[in-house]
Amino acid sequence: IPISALDSRLIDFDSELIWSVLTDVKASESWWPESLRVKITKLTSEVVGTEYKISPKNGRSFQCRIIGVFPPSKMTIEYFGDFITGGGEWTLESRGSKTLVNYGFNVEAKGLLVVLIGKIISLSKIHSSLMAELLEYLEAECRRRTSSLQ
Repeated sequence: IPISALDSRLIDFDSELIWSVLTDVKASESWWPESLRVKITKLTSEVVGTEYKISPKNGRSFQCRIIGVFPPSKMTIEYFGDFITGGGEWTLESRGSKTLVNYGFNVEAKGLLVVLIGKIISLSKIHSSLMAELLEYLEAECRRRTSSLQ
């Protein structure tokens, strides 16, 4: 079953700070929301090739890897494994002192349970709900890093 979504948030920080948080993959486990339980399964020093296992609360775990980093505005993600396959992309767009953070993805979810659930509820809406929380946590992590510098 195909799932597509584009989720955005205007964050009150410059793109350089947001980029540094997104590419600080080692720290992601400490600031991502508990509802998404992220675990780094392969860490690379150059970010590209880093792999994650994401285990949404009340959902099925899936894996993704960073396949492209284009500083300071784009990171591409590949979803792989037996449950979800496809791609995603973080983009940052400066808006004065703020940044529009976007995450878009287009994946194929496999399995009988996903097909049945997808007939009842919008899987894109579930994804967008979780991404709204992740974007909120991203902004909170930017705020925390800014206040710790002062």
